[in-house]
Amino acid sequence: MIDSHSRVIRDLRISITDRCNFRCVYCMEPDVRFMPAAELLSVDEIYRLARVAVGLGVQKLRITGGEPTLHPELLRIISSLASTGVNDIAMTTNGWHAEVAALESWRAAGLRRLTVSIDSLDPARFQQITRSKSTPDDVIRTIRNAKAAGFDPVKINAVVVRGWNEEDVPLLAALALSLIHI
Repeated sequence: MIDSHSRVIRDLRISITDRCNFRCVYCMEPDVRFMPAAELLSVDEIYRLARVAVGLGVQKLRITGGEPTLHPELLRIISSLASTGVNDIAMTTNGWHAEVAALESWRAAGLRRLTVSIDSLDPARFQQITRSKSTPDDVIRTIRNAKAAGFDPVKINAVVVRGWNEEDVPLLAALALSLIHI
């Protein structure tokens, strides 16, 4: 596949849900209404879409959301994507909570890469940005659990918003460096 700028398309992001347990200030309003589950792609539809895309040359699939770990059939989705023959399956998560056992099962099913989003290390600012009860420590625990489950590297993603968290950039960079060697 080639896009309108003559670039070969090799990566495909698949949003498996619009649901998220965070209401990040840069992403959604606090009172957002999610689509009815019946209007989202089914696991079989996700698989068919991925299979066609892989057949057209896509080599990397990224599972996104909302928050993909909230999808009740995440493990089945990962397995179905792996059965398309693509070797590079990644997922982006807000890292609110993932135990080693869940991460190991996702890895065994075919997930190869993980990106975890964390926008601040300051608990109060983190809660202001995410409008959640989660903490930076929860996200860091997920990153450590991912490393323990065999994901290496675990990428860290941050959305920097002027007036919200730009002063966190050095601390987030230090966190990323500190996690390289665990």
